[in-house]
Amino acid sequence: MDLQKRLNPTTLSKISIRYRSNERKNLIILLTYVAASIKFFNPSFLANLSFNINNYIYGVLLILIIPYNYLFFIKVYKSYFSKPIKILILSIILAIAMATVLKKQFLLHSIFATIFPVGSYLTFLFITYKRIKTITVERVILIFGICYIILYCISFIMYPIKILHFQDFDDERGIQRIIINGIGFLFLFFFMSISKFFLTSKVKWILFSVISYTCILATAERMYIASASLLAFIFIIKKQNKYVRIVSVICLIFLFDLIYNTPQVQMLIEKTGNEVSVLSNYIRYQSLLYFLNDFQQSSVTLLFGNGFAYGNKSAYGLQMMKLHDKYYWVEDLGFFGLYVYLGLLSIIAYLVIYLKIFKLKQVKGYEYAFFFMYFIALNGLTNYGTYSENFVMPIVLSLYIIQIIKHKSMYENRVNSI
Repeated sequence: MDLQKRLNPTTLSKISIRYRSNERKNLIILLTYVAASIKFFNPSFLANLSFNINNYIYGVLLILIIPYNYLFFIKVYKSYFSKPIKILILSIILAIAMATVLKKQFLLHSIFATIFPVGSYLTFLFITYKRIKTITVERVILIFGICYIILYCISFIMYPIKILHFQDFDDERGIQRIIINGIGFLFLFFFMSISKFFLTSKVKWILFSVISYTCILATAERMYIASASLLAFIFIIKKQNKYVRIVSVICLIFLFDLIYNTPQVQMLIEKTGNEVSVLSNYIRYQSLLYFLNDFQQSSVTLLFGNGFAYGNKSAYGLQMMKLHDKYYWVEDLGFFGLYVYLGLLSIIAYLVIYLKIFKLKQVKGYEYAFFFMYFIALNGLTNYGTYSENFVMPIVLSLYIIQIIKHKSMYENRVNSI
């Protein structure tokens, strides 16, 4: 009776208002961290400043959430992915120490060099503590996915005039190739659009899927296109009966033949063939051997990594710039590059993450989080997604969605067992 009196319509209304207000705050917080993590899409007027204001903005934001991370490290709180994320954060701290002590880089420069590639991993434990709702995370993915597409279209139309400081751009592959900060959200949004279409059958999701896939094709990046196309096809086929699957495979063969014979694809195939015709002359292979052997300063860096170099501000940074002139890029080495920068602990952390992912059953409407992580794994040989400002925050959000699914299933199992 007392409970009924307390839960009168006025009280329920106040609880509802407080709940909505709390979710709005969480949405604003998450939007702020995500925007800062990709340098607000890196507009040219910010990129051209004499000092790196983005480092200071995101650095302050990350400092604010350190106490929340500390609560997980002293085991006040724990979650499904908290252990591997804590291992990753530990590897980041050790890598900063390696860059400072062994590479003779100033501590502040070592920290600044680390903020954008991998600093966003700190946000995982923060949003876990805040218990941000799934719908809030999905709104953020929707907002940044649409923003990426709009900014890409504007940049494509205005090319070669640059309103954004592009990660990469050229027109040597048969199309003007433009890659903007935060491209990871394009892929996450693409998989989410497919997933939500099969859940709701709403036309807007199929439109989002087609538009985002068109932008993916326009990147002219072989691994991006191949892995996104393969995973999307697998996902779509899984949703069909056996007769539709057969028809889909036949259609795919015709579509593949059509795309294969376009000038742009032939140019990419020829470029790939030239690159890998002789493995010993393949620049990525030479780069891999160098960074795994000659680059390592001691057995300590083989365990704990070398950390990140900060531009041309140190001898370490100048060394990396000279290697770039020889086309030796750690970022071309995928998970091997993660090992070079963050050491063995980071590889162990990702092995644990993927083992945990493979153990889980996918839930309808949320398959996109799993498929995005599969996308990261497929690109793991040649892409720097696991240590890039473009992909780390989408990885964090995907893991958080998967974690929520796990915790919900655990709760349902307890209820059923009672």
